[in-house]
Amino acid sequence: MKNKKQLLLTSVVAMLLVIPNISYGASSNLHRDDDRVIRINAPESKISNEVMNMLTGGKDLEELKKKEEMANDLQQLITNVKNAGFEPDGFYYDDDGNLVLQYQNLSQEIKDTVLSKTSYTEYLKFEKVKYTKQELKEAKETIDTYIRSYGINGVSVVYKDPENKVIVITDVNQTNPEEVKERLADVIDENMVGYMNLKFTDQLTINPGDKINDGAGDCTVAFNGKSSGNKEVSVTAGHCRQYANQIWKKGSTNIGTFTTATSIGDKSDAGYIELYSNHSRGVLERKTSIPVAQYDWYGTQNVVGNGFQISASKSDQLLAIRVAFTGVSANGYNDLSLGKITTGSPTIKGDSGSPVLQFILHNPDKNRSEYRVVGVLKGVAEDQDTGEVYTVYSTSNNVWNDLNLSSVYLAD
Repeated sequence: MKNKKQLLLTSVVAMLLVIPNISYGASSNLHRDDDRVIRINAPESKISNEVMNMLTGGKDLEELKKKEEMANDLQQLITNVKNAGFEPDGFYYDDDGNLVLQYQNLSQEIKDTVLSKTSYTEYLKFEKVKYTKQELKEAKETIDTYIRSYGINGVSVVYKDPENKVIVITDVNQTNPEEVKERLADVIDENMVGYMNLKFTDQLTINPGDKINDGAGDCTVAFNGKSSGNKEVSVTAGHCRQYANQIWKKGSTNIGTFTTATSIGDKSDAGYIELYSNHSRGVLERKTSIPVAQYDWYGTQNVVGNGFQISASKSDQLLAIRVAFTGVSANGYNDLSLGKITTGSPTIKGDSGSPVLQFILHNPDKNRSEYRVVGVLKGVAEDQDTGEVYTVYSTSNNVWNDLNLSSVYLAD
């Protein structure tokens, strides 16, 4: 019998060092541009060559700007292609950042129609696949229905477009993966399905001296905002909260109480600390001082192959990841994502809650580089066969919805 692949997930807990000296009370520093956003004036910061090389991989900036414009264009292209009646059976970004559109019946008409709707044809690829989107959808629904009908816990089913399959992910803490595979063999074509077995473990580290802690462990603040009750809050990982209304500190100074966290069955592992009124709200990423100025409200950037950064304060790094899996269930949370680390080292105990960010090389309206919030770090997953490590995070749209936030602080 083949050895089954198992992944060990370790949630990590820490804090974010970003609280620049920007006073909330200074009304001239604040304004709203819609109901969801509170803008804060962000000081101009010069990005060092070292940081820029890290974020760009040392590639030519003009070429990267072109690719960034291309990514925005191709994101709209998917909608335009659907409206034209040629919805792809799947899509993803390859290792070179090209958008790959998958079709079972890939005709010249489809190619010509799609290519006519973008000026970035050199970054667009086509791939012929065995199964249509509808066939994979039906396969996923069949498995989901079977799992619900027999009350099988700890199993999630996700699409993996690069492989044109659905992937059954089993939490081995809750269910025997061999039994799951054996039972599903009777209800689904094995060629349409892949399997991944994960072992999930949340660990709260005890590490006195971090900038934000509750006296027993540390966490990282992902971003600041307001609750539905109009309370000033800092958002982090929900599993950081050990009990209601814990007092959290920056150094030895009390900053607020951890009042709210998501629950089992929600789509995100997230929570927030209600801040005391005398503390400032920050919008600069701590390693680079690049402003955090955008928020992925609908999760549209969370596409397999897309590249993000994680500002991990405990391990003191800005690591790079590429989205590997979406829609994964872990520890009862139903819609997490896994990222493959491409630059940097795995996050450690003390990094949970770190912001998952998308680097925007150039915002022409502001003439600057900036970040977009795309998620909140939950932990890491280690492949115990190969040693490969994935990051595990909640997407920004699920965090927004599950916590019922009313607004987010972003750079002006």
